[in-house]
Amino acid sequence: MGGTPADIQVKVFGRDLEALRGSIKELRERLMKVEGIRSVTPDTPDPMPRWRLVLDEEALRRLGVSRSLVTRTLQAALQGLPSEVRFEGPQRIERMVRFPNDGRTSPETLKGTPLVLDDGRALTLGQVAHFEEASTPTLVRRESGQRRIGLNIRTSGDLGGTAKRIESALEGVKLPEGAFIKLGGKIEEARETQRRLGLAILAALTLVVGLLYIALKTWREVLVVLATLPDAFAGALLALWLAGETWNISSIVGMIGLFGVAVQNSLVLITQAKSLMAQGLPFEAALREASLGRVRPKLMTAGAAILGLMPMLFGFGGSELERPLAIAMVGGLVTSTLFTLLALPSFYAWVGKPKTEAVAEYH
Repeated sequence: MGGTPADIQVKVFGRDLEALRGSIKELRERLMKVEGIRSVTPDTPDPMPRWRLVLDEEALRRLGVSRSLVTRTLQAALQGLPSEVRFEGPQRIERMVRFPNDGRTSPETLKGTPLVLDDGRALTLGQVAHFEEASTPTLVRRESGQRRIGLNIRTSGDLGGTAKRIESALEGVKLPEGAFIKLGGKIEEARETQRRLGLAILAALTLVVGLLYIALKTWREVLVVLATLPDAFAGALLALWLAGETWNISSIVGMIGLFGVAVQNSLVLITQAKSLMAQGLPFEAALREASLGRVRPKLMTAGAAILGLMPMLFGFGGSELERPLAIAMVGGLVTSTLFTLLALPSFYAWVGKPKTEAVAEYH
């Protein structure tokens, strides 16, 4: 993976660099119209202008001039020939004779370079050749063994949302044969991190389910505890949407942080109810006592957590990057706490009621 300081880099891979440069111009025009893009700059310097010598094969044969003579003459004119060698103590000094600097870069001057043939005739370079304007790339980038050129993009908004708009803008772009486009830069690293965080969420959920089963011993009660998670996640997503934030790395970390808080509240309710049942209270009475007796502690716990997230929520102290994390956690805390207080007791009474007590009531 090629490292780049750009937020997003549009990489164009292909064999023909000249054709790729033509495509880059069209891509740049398209990208400048995309919302959220601050600047678009090439990742390689512009090609250097140069002059290419084109020999006239017919004139060479007609005038009896060899290619080697042209090569030696130009080498002498451009690089120089030694005219004098002298020594000053141990130092060897060699004097070279060549065209002046302005003459070595002027095609008109070079066309007047004399060519002296073996038979004594004198011609000029312009009689057997001419110059064509061309360009030479100053830097050729390669990645995974392929040539590429690219555009470095600076964004002014959400990185993930801007990347999606860029991908939409690039659809239908005509590229040279065999060429293809790939996004890189920070967005590439961000997407890889999101993938790993997704795996971390699955691993955390699996671990939580396993620990809950070890603690509660029944899948029904595990289901009751886990019922809080969808509500917490829904609250987090709703809060992100209302705040105009997107699904990014920071908000994913906030989702992971909700696991513990959301599960803890429902787990405390169930364990408290089971403890009261062990003391001889019927299921409904134990559940009612556990629900009403834990209202104040649950509200205080959620309120303290939300107050602690307020600096990040409002971006105080340079914490703008952590704002999606705080928004996700605050939204999830609000909905999961309300669900635990208002809906979870009824759900537990419906799903988790012990069979022995249900049979006794039936009789």
